[in-house]
Amino acid sequence: VSNTNNQKVLYFAGCMTSLTPMIMKSMTSLLKKAGVNYGIMDKDGGICCGRPMLMAGRIDQAMELVAKNTEIIKESGADILLLSCPICYKIFKERYKLEGIRVVHHTEFFDHLIAEGRLSVSKSDVRYAYHDPCELGRGCEIYDQPRNVIENIGELVEGARNRKESVCCGG
Repeated sequence: VSNTNNQKVLYFAGCMTSLTPMIMKSMTSLLKKAGVNYGIMDKDGGICCGRPMLMAGRIDQAMELVAKNTEIIKESGADILLLSCPICYKIFKERYKLEGIRVVHHTEFFDHLIAEGRLSVSKSDVRYAYHDPCELGRGCEIYDQPRNVIENIGELVEGARNRKESVCCGG
């Protein structure tokens, strides 16, 4: 993620985030604290990345959804599409053609904001365990940024099997 000072961010929460409202609340709180110019693509819910339809073999319907979402994203004027769901992130990276718009997972984005000094965090003595999500880790090879964020706020305790060897959550 390069300089984000003058860029417009469009946040796509996704269905799992909608089911866990605290994620949306935390995301918007952090974006506001960092002074990020952002909008929320699916503020009222009801928008899907397309993966469920793809998994069900409903390719034509999925591609219609991809086309509709692409239009919404491009019309927003966003420079960055920000995602918190690893599955949505992978789908947007692999299935969407968003030329000129960077698709960024929130751990990458917040790691960058912390490094830029735009998001101030304080380190505590709290110990955190981190599980590498399959789609984010093995699927997209994002391993360091989540760890960087955690190490800025506390102590990271690695599991016996992590990164590419992380155990599947079963989801």
